[in-house]
Amino acid sequence: NMFLTGFDRSPCGNLHCMEQLRCCEFAYPGITVQACEGTADWGCLDSAGGLCSAPDNTFLTGIYRSECEDLHCIDNATYACLEHVPTFAPTPAPFGTLPYEETPVATNVTKPPSFGGWVSCEDGFAVTGIKRGDCDNITCIEEFECARPQGSTGYLSCVNVNIRSTFDYKGWASCPDNMFLTGFDRSPCGNLHCMEQLRCCEFAYPGITVQACEGTADWGCMDSAGLCSVPDNMFLTGIYRSDCDDLHCIDKVSYACLQHAPSTLAPLDPSPPAPTPTVFGVVTLPYEETPVTTNVTMPPRFGGWISCEDGFAVTGITRGDCDDLTCIEEFECARPQGSTGYLSCVNVNIRSTFDYKGWASC
Repeated sequence: NMFLTGFDRSPCGNLHCMEQLRCCEFAYPGITVQACEGTADWGCLDSAGGLCSAPDNTFLTGIYRSECEDLHCIDNATYACLEHVPTFAPTPAPFGTLPYEETPVATNVTKPPSFGGWVSCEDGFAVTGIKRGDCDNITCIEEFECARPQGSTGYLSCVNVNIRSTFDYKGWASCPDNMFLTGFDRSPCGNLHCMEQLRCCEFAYPGITVQACEGTADWGCMDSAGLCSVPDNMFLTGIYRSDCDDLHCIDKVSYACLQHAPSTLAPLDPSPPAPTPTVFGVVTLPYEETPVTTNVTMPPRFGGWISCEDGFAVTGITRGDCDDLTCIEEFECARPQGSTGYLSCVNVNIRSTFDYKGWASC
């Protein structure tokens, strides 16, 4: 459910110099789903002056490179549209905090100290508590207490949040807005600085939901063996560590709940103007206006971000006479009809994964 809005590059021009994608989800006063997914051949980047665009009313979601390092080596692009779902699809729920679907369940996440890797809740669940054993490092985390909000149909989207360097010192490690902690990745050691990534997911729900009830809790309960939990119907969104490097140094956590928003707060329009109906009343949202060009020219010696204007996503790319990243002259950008901006955005790290043939995707 996220679309490409820009990318970050280091001060060089080869494809391996692309460091991050910026991916955003559109905010819309109603229920939307990503659809119309497809892949296009982009031989149009083989020469100067041409505009490579996604099909009408779709937005870029990823790019594919071959083994060479020049701009023409971007061979394919993926795209998708946004579809509006009519009001008769979901069953209305009462306004307020969504309770847990069932009593939180314990998930065994014990892993020997010599093994790194992911420890996570079961698919579709998020962390509500952590149980530690008798020792005082992260290899002693024995169980996650996990739950899901009532009516959830699973995850809408998930991201891995890189905390490799930021969590080596005192401070917070947190999920993006509207996402909850579902697990973490660690290297094969036991100190807090060995935590490498958080796994954060947004719940799918047949209606309009908002993250609310945000709060923080002191977690002195991590000073000894036992279970530390957030308040009822809440989910973890972040953890805070002090200057020391042991498990008891997790001093605080942040949490939030999921609330169902009534239609009076965000009216659902079953028939927005202009789009052509598809099946079962679902309609593809057209562009708000004709796509606009955004100059993203940047001298080769400068790296940094090139992006659409705020609230827009990439629908096409124009290249100049040379054949490297510094020759991208314009982004063609658009927004779906009725969008109120971005709901959330993430930076996707492609620093090493896009150094070779393969996909970089939102």
